[in-house]
Amino acid sequence: MKSKADRYIEDVMRRVVLPSTRKDSLRADLREHFVAAEEGHEPVEEVIRRLGNPEEVAASFMEGVELRYASIWRRFVALLADIGFCALFAIPAVMFGFALSNAVNQDAAPFYSFMLFCFFAFFALATFGSFLLYFPILEHFFGWTVGKRLMKIRVVSEEGGSVSLGAAFIRRLPFYFELIWLDGVFAIFTEKKQRAFDIVAKTLVVREPEENPSFFHYLLCLVPWMVILGFIFLCAAFRAAV
Repeated sequence: MKSKADRYIEDVMRRVVLPSTRKDSLRADLREHFVAAEEGHEPVEEVIRRLGNPEEVAASFMEGVELRYASIWRRFVALLADIGFCALFAIPAVMFGFALSNAVNQDAAPFYSFMLFCFFAFFALATFGSFLLYFPILEHFFGWTVGKRLMKIRVVSEEGGSVSLGAAFIRRLPFYFELIWLDGVFAIFTEKKQRAFDIVAKTLVVREPEENPSFFHYLLCLVPWMVILGFIFLCAAFRAAV
């Protein structure tokens, strides 16, 4: 089990966008504080109180750091991958729906209809919930979604620190109301490649230092869509056979 010091250091490290050498230096510097405190029998909680919360520590190290803004292409690929990964959530539910429709007695029409209605209502709410929470939760706690991680980009505040949960929700509002393409046009013309709601939320999408996606990463972004298309093909073949 990780110690409080380890968790604190990891919390700081995931909030900074720095080259690997500077990250190693920061990690070592933070570690020295805890080692010195341990030798002096100082409580870990006191060291954390003296250093400040992880957001403040990360923000202080990000001062003066030049950020490289993510290209529209990388952001587009990451978005497609994330939509695909979220859509994969639907496959088990659809399979369960097929099984339910075959298992329930078709002659019991009212009960059969009620069961299917309850299932699809639950499925719709669960799917909407996954899309609603997937982006802001991951972007707040980690700075990236699965697609962004594969494309080596992340979401940060305009100061270079981590984004608040509120800002993560605000920047995602066009996605919920199907205005993402209109909102995305702003990224073509703004200096920092910000969408309209990035400007409102005061967030940026930046490239990870010294990291570039490989061909394998692009291929992984296509995997969820390959699985979905394969599933649709199998369902169509099954229906045709029946």
